Amino acid sequence: MNTIRAIIADDERLSREYIKQLIAGYNNVELVSECKNGLEAVNAVFTHQPDLIFLDIQMPDLNGFEVIAEIKKEMKMPFIVFTTAYEQFALKAFEVCATDYLLKPFTEERFREAVNRTLDLLENNKLSETNAAIEALLKLYNQTKPEKPVEVYPARILVKANRKMLFVDTADIYWLEASGDYVKIHLKNNNYLVNDSLSNFETTLAPDTFIRVHRSHMVNVKFIIEFKPYFNGEYILVMGNGQEVKLSRSYKDKIRTLLGKEF
Repeated sequence: MNTIRAIIADDERLSREYIKQLIAGYNNVELVSECKNGLEAVNAVFTHQPDLIFLDIQMPDLNGFEVIAEIKKEMKMPFIVFTTAYEQFALKAFEVCATDYLLKPFTEERFREAVNRTLDLLENNKLSETNAAIEALLKLYNQTKPEKPVEVYPARILVKANRKMLFVDTADIYWLEASGDYVKIHLKNNNYLVNDSLSNFETTLAPDTFIRVHRSHMVNVKFIIEFKPYFNGEYILVMGNGQEVKLSRSYKDKIRTLLGKEF
């Protein structure tokens, strides 16, 4: 089989790294571009004319379905393997339409299953079948998408620890702490240091659960167990794991409104 040209389109850097690492196990798959948003993905497809796209659904600028719609206007559709952390994106529709998808967190075995299936379709020149499936999926998406975009937040995030990729359930995060170019994610009994910004987490995590309480701190409000006066109008938040987080005056009104508490 000839070399397969592939593109990764995913707004999570660690997800891109994970897929890139798995692709490296294939001698006949060449990664030609990595994209962190939908607009980059469309441009990369037009530039590189790939055979295969690993396409995240929820991305900035254009989501995965909108990327497909833009590609269809200009060229023949490559094979698509959807990647998503959002179960609510009609997984039954993928099954009905016979397009492949990887539900994060996916294993290396599941990845290989999806890629081998795609390679088999390419070898047997069955792109028309896949295109028909994508057409059906796009039609279903257009029929069911809300008039106003629904904000969807991930149930888990990918972190890198001890040279391994791990998924952390966002519900298990107690608080986050900015540390230079890194963010320390505090869980009940351990923590992870990731190369990211607190501002990025502020836009990624559910705003009714995770709230900025200091320029360097975000907390999961479900784990706040006590407010302790500090000084000069500031407070200390005691978290469920016993750690204490400073609440600055500038963020006090915001958390008061969210929690409906007077202090």
